[in-house]
Amino acid sequence: MTPKTLELSDIFESAWETISAALPPLLLAKKKVEGVTTSSMRYMFEGPLGVWDIEGELKDFLAAIKPRFDDCSAKTNVKTSVILELYPDFATAEGGTMAAEIDVDGRIKQNVATPVRAVIHALARCANKADEILLPTRVEYSSSKFENVKTRPKGSEPDLVFKVGPKGRDPVRVLGEFKMCTTVDLAELILDPNSKKAKSFRNLLGRDMREAKLKYGFISTYKETILLRIEPNQSNPEEYALYYSRIFHDDIATHLDKNTNVQEFGTRFAIFFLLHKVVVDGGGKGYRLKGTEIPDQNQWFSTKLTDNDVPARVASRYVDTPSPSYSKPNRRLRPKASLLDVMSPHKAAASFKKSMQVIKDTYKRTKQNNSRSPTPRSPPGVSFAPLPKSAEYSEVAGSYYDDGIDDSEYRDDDHAPSEDDELEEVHEVGTPITPLPLRRSGRLGGK
Repeated sequence: MTPKTLELSDIFESAWETISAALPPLLLAKKKVEGVTTSSMRYMFEGPLGVWDIEGELKDFLAAIKPRFDDCSAKTNVKTSVILELYPDFATAEGGTMAAEIDVDGRIKQNVATPVRAVIHALARCANKADEILLPTRVEYSSSKFENVKTRPKGSEPDLVFKVGPKGRDPVRVLGEFKMCTTVDLAELILDPNSKKAKSFRNLLGRDMREAKLKYGFISTYKETILLRIEPNQSNPEEYALYYSRIFHDDIATHLDKNTNVQEFGTRFAIFFLLHKVVVDGGGKGYRLKGTEIPDQNQWFSTKLTDNDVPARVASRYVDTPSPSYSKPNRRLRPKASLLDVMSPHKAAASFKKSMQVIKDTYKRTKQNNSRSPTPRSPPGVSFAPLPKSAEYSEVAGSYYDDGIDDSEYRDDDHAPSEDDELEEVHEVGTPITPLPLRRSGRLGGK
């Protein structure tokens, strides 16, 4: 094939080709040599955990949705492999090296979320009124800040949220959490899903979905993706459990071998399936946890644990041996804790400023008392040297008191101390400097 014989049909992908394709391979920083070397995992999932047997649902969904693709002639992407074969330097190739989670964040949104969104919109245009509702008609995605500020969960910031609805502005229905593929190996972590050690599989799960009151979500490192669902515990329907799927790999394409009936499902089709679930579950209303369904926070997740901290309640759920004792760490302040240990820099500055104002006011009152005091007499055996006349009314007699606040630490104009707050003139220009009396008590001023 040469550029002269290249046809448009050779470049553009159909909706099915887009959703079934494997993900473009990433350029990765050298593991343990370049890029980040660890991932932040602040919470430990403590609730019931189970396996989501998803294969049957995927096959049923594929059988139901494949005719829609066959009837839709829309073009939704370009065939990168064909273009790069002819033009190796074309911009469709992955050019940036992935060195941190922020890099992977952009590639998941571009290579997974964007194609899935395009395919859903294309199928919606191709559909007719008689078609069964299997997919949303419109999807929009962004970071957690995309959600309405009035309903956005405080303290919870998933890396990706999907809004699903006719206008694409409906409430969030699916959320995703990303980790760097060079620091988190889902295939290794999933081998021991009940481990309570730090950096374990449970460190990745549960909190954001519970805070957002959503049943569906996923975690992804780009190379590996796992779907998540919250539903009643199969062994105890009175409580809710978190179920996780098997891993979907970035280099696997979705395909059906009609001769062997072997099916493979890739990452894009997995997310595509998840968006299908939120519109068919409960007639389109089952994607959200109701008030009575929301797991108790203390039974669902805890703050960051160390390797030696094992919640007894979780251990007893899965281990036959007696659970080790566990007590929460003592969070009381150390005796010599500073202001910055217990409050924000702005509040610490305000508190310090208030304390300094008390000192300044005390100094002013002392100064006023001194100005009203009679000329002091020297104690026995003590005399004051007379001041030179030129120094009594010195133009440079003024001095300033520094309250110790470094203005460079504060950039918010609402909190930054002003120059008037920081500096106070002790001796006004033109005011004679009077020697202060000596007292055996060491106090400053008169009686």
